[in-house]
Amino acid sequence: MLDDSVKTDEEKENATQEAIRELWDSMYTNDEGIARVDRFLKHRDPELPCGLLVIDVDQLQEINLRYGRDIGDEVVLELGRLLCRSFRKNDILIKAGGDSYVVFLKGMPHSALVKKTSDLLHSIREIKVSLEEVSVTCSIGACYLPEGAEGFTYMQLLANADWALHHAKQHGRNRYEFCDDINRCRSGSTQVPVTEQNFVPQRFLQSMEKPVPEFRPREGASLPDFDSLTGLISFQRFRDEVDQVLSSPDRGSYVMVYSDFLHFKYLNQHYGYDVGDFLLRNFASFIIDTMRSPDRIYFARVISDQFVLFMPYTDRQEAPGKVDTINRKFIGAYHSHFPDANLRIRSGIYFVESECTEASVAIDAANSARLHVTDEMSSSICVYGPSIRQEIEMENQVLNNMNQAMKDGEFKVYLQPKFSLDDYSITGAEALVRWQKPDGSIIPPDSFIPICERTGKIVELDFYVFEKVAEFLAKNNELGRRQVPISINASAVHATEQNTVERYLDILQKYNVDPSLTEIELTETATVSDFDNVVSLFNRLKDAGMPISLDDFGAGYSVLNSIVDIPVDTIKVDRLFIVHCEKSEKGLYLLRHIIAMMNDMGYHVICEGVETEEQIQILRDAGCHEGQGYWFSKPVPIAKYEELMYGEEGAVVS
Repeated sequence: MLDDSVKTDEEKENATQEAIRELWDSMYTNDEGIARVDRFLKHRDPELPCGLLVIDVDQLQEINLRYGRDIGDEVVLELGRLLCRSFRKNDILIKAGGDSYVVFLKGMPHSALVKKTSDLLHSIREIKVSLEEVSVTCSIGACYLPEGAEGFTYMQLLANADWALHHAKQHGRNRYEFCDDINRCRSGSTQVPVTEQNFVPQRFLQSMEKPVPEFRPREGASLPDFDSLTGLISFQRFRDEVDQVLSSPDRGSYVMVYSDFLHFKYLNQHYGYDVGDFLLRNFASFIIDTMRSPDRIYFARVISDQFVLFMPYTDRQEAPGKVDTINRKFIGAYHSHFPDANLRIRSGIYFVESECTEASVAIDAANSARLHVTDEMSSSICVYGPSIRQEIEMENQVLNNMNQAMKDGEFKVYLQPKFSLDDYSITGAEALVRWQKPDGSIIPPDSFIPICERTGKIVELDFYVFEKVAEFLAKNNELGRRQVPISINASAVHATEQNTVERYLDILQKYNVDPSLTEIELTETATVSDFDNVVSLFNRLKDAGMPISLDDFGAGYSVLNSIVDIPVDTIKVDRLFIVHCEKSEKGLYLLRHIIAMMNDMGYHVICEGVETEEQIQILRDAGCHEGQGYWFSKPVPIAKYEELMYGEEGAVVS
């Protein structure tokens, strides 16, 4: 349940939404999940049984209407947390959208899958939210892939599980059902019925809906050939059709467009899922009506609110503008229906290159471009180009090579000294990491740290750096050197890991290093992103005797109003404050008062980004006595740091 310290309804709702975003960030998106499951199925040992579960909250819309959307959000959040705890690391947990989750279980015999599903229902009934009278139940649709079954895709298994979920809901709530035939959604023997339209006035739906052109399955076609919601061809069939086009030597010029709706989740929660479904149907109809020559156009819904469009083009310069215009025109037509939903369509565009012969490659490229469209952008489109290709190549390089690179010692720890502004003596250091390839080339941190953050690899990298620092401090102990604390950067991801502090202490014990010599440093932005969990981590670190530093103070979302609640020892003031000091008296006035306030509150204050003697004098006048920056030293390898700290001979210093 949510922390009781959240006082107001608005604060509680914001905290819940933030927790949901953090939770969903730890799961696979639909795109990632489809790709991972399909990749696994493609190379799966046919004798390895598997299962797929679709888990859907019972009567969430009724909970939202009766108790408030904040309670409904709590239900979705607590369910997601339960699922994260309940499944194995090698299982694939997918955020399917709205109140639904999908889990793919590898190596799961049928009897174990039945027990797992039954136990999960029982655990879900034990979920508690802040309003005690709310009872949480779910319906589960299960599909079992037995030994010897081959050639199945994620979408086919999902269709089977969806069929089972529908039948489970027909019998009430708090139930599960298994698909009775693994080939059910291959043979087309069953059509999933449309769900009942609850809680939405019929006249409102009818006033919104435009008729979708009929897409009737050809005789003998299987269910996955068509999307039951929109009537469009299925995503699987879309890929098959596009593969055929791309294999043709005289295919012509084509473009792939991958689109979705920003804030669609809010629309579903605020107006109801039936309204969301009708919007998707109308979008499908709108796109079909817009196309002039539908014979060579392929259009499908991937999942949820995501669509792919594959069509020929004649003018490469005009195509992006046309897509942007189509998006804006559709949103403009429906803005009055959902004035507070802030709906936007975002589209990634990939002009299919001559060497591209697979639909999956084109889809991935367009999808990568789509993810670059944000709320802050005025345009609704992004075109795939060299910069995005380089990002993808770098991400693949990082993910594929990182573990081996750590084993081979390619990640090098650099230390940037902190120094006294009074006598210029070294008072500490900050550990940073550089990736040095075997050929001597350096991959800059900005190229791999964000990727590590997104993929969770940052956790192991942070511990790698921490251990290298502990090893260096142990060496100093053996040589009798004067010790100064070294700070190690940590990601906010550590705040959600229960064993973070224990792992730190295990490393320190291994090298017999005093915890007070290793300072853990988190940025202000990271602290704000998961405030409660980060504060909890800080408290555990302090209990272990490890000092804590708040980095980049004032650079982003200020925590000034919460500073008294953050148990840190050191505040590192961002370099922007120094820059402002040089520009105006107001900047100097602000810096002086911030430093004075932090000193009065008992914090140790360091100013970052010191690059000139003039800045040193400004900081002295402002009451700061310690700095870090290129004026004294840039980040240097450990051997160079030893020269700075202990002299060129690395002699013992008392």
